[in-house]
Amino acid sequence: PVAARLTLGATLADAGDPIDPESLARLPERRTIVADDHVAAHVAYLDRFGNAVLDLPDHRLPEGLFTPGETVEIEAGGEFHPAVFGRTFADADEGGTLVYRDSSGHLAVAVNRGSVADALRLGRDDQVLIRRPR
Repeated sequence: PVAARLTLGATLADAGDPIDPESLARLPERRTIVADDHVAAHVAYLDRFGNAVLDLPDHRLPEGLFTPGETVEIEAGGEFHPAVFGRTFADADEGGTLVYRDSSGHLAVAVNRGSVADALRLGRDDQVLIRRPR
């Protein structure tokens, strides 16, 4: 409503009483980690298929850290899950977990013909660590 009024010519003073910026609560900043042998990111959102899009733009992924077809390990919620780093869903077996670069330019995690949200019990803001298996 405020934006609409401003576009119609209202002044900022008409938007309401000013507030002291120091009175606002600061949210903790989420950090993605890109290391030599792993990445750690958070689930930015789950799409309608249950795929988890991470808050890690794919351009931040070092070249050669993971190669297509390589087996990787996902740590989420204190549990470890095998996955394939791939280009398409067909790179993972049916029901298999896949880490891939999605069309929005972010790293994402999915289950071929399933929901990674259900399989790994992932939700928005959950941290996901991806590395080569130990």
